[in-house]
Amino acid sequence: DAAMAAIPDDCVDRLVIAGTPAECRARVAAYAGVIDELILINALPPRDGDVVGSYAGLMGLARD
Repeated sequence: DAAMAAIPDDCVDRLVIAGTPAECRARVAAYAGVIDELILINALPPRDGDVVGSYAGLMGLARD
């Protein structure tokens, strides 16, 4: 709780992209021409144990 309280919400919003696929695409697109590399991490464990398959949505964002 203390760590969460110590990090301002606007800092988290700048470092993390989360939401619907459309919202995430818009956030990623806002960085076009500004960043050299984008690291895509799926922080949620896969429901069915398919770790590779759980990244399909993220890979779709990277292709768009």
